[in-house]
Amino acid sequence: CVICNYITTGDIDPNVKKIDCRGCAKITVIPCIPNLIKLNCSYCMNLKEISVSPNLMELDCGNCKNLTSIPVFPTLETLFCMGCTSLITIPFIHTLTNLYCIDCTALTSIPVLPRLYLLQIWGCKNLESIPVLHSLTLLNGKDCAKLKIIPELPNLKELYCDCCENLTTISSLPKLKVLYCEDC
Repeated sequence: CVICNYITTGDIDPNVKKIDCRGCAKITVIPCIPNLIKLNCSYCMNLKEISVSPNLMELDCGNCKNLTSIPVFPTLETLFCMGCTSLITIPFIHTLTNLYCIDCTALTSIPVLPRLYLLQIWGCKNLESIPVLHSLTLLNGKDCAKLKIIPELPNLKELYCDCCENLTTISSLPKLKVLYCEDC
């Protein structure tokens, strides 16, 4: 496709703000695009690397099966990494507010993310722990087989857990308003 050719040759206008190149099989590397704000590179099955774009605020890299790491983007707020089966960890991104990890089967940990208020973790079968996240208000976990403890989350208002069979402890959640646990 035309977008694939622009990205693979590096012939992209540096002032581009949004790119949707989902499903482009030719792309292996996404270069730095200085003014990029939103990037959807989901289903780019051969993508191995995303370069840091300093103004990126939203990244959807879902189903990029060969992506093993995500760089630290200084302004990233929302990260969708569904089906990234080679992704081992999420980097420390101090601006991140929304994190969606679905079927990231190699993911073992999540760092302390000071501004994170929404965390969705489904099918992260090797995720062993969640850190204390002071800003988190919504946690939605499903099919996280190795998750044993929900730590103290002082601002959590909604907790949804489903099929987390090794979950043994839910720590202090003083602001909790909604609790849903099934098959835990």
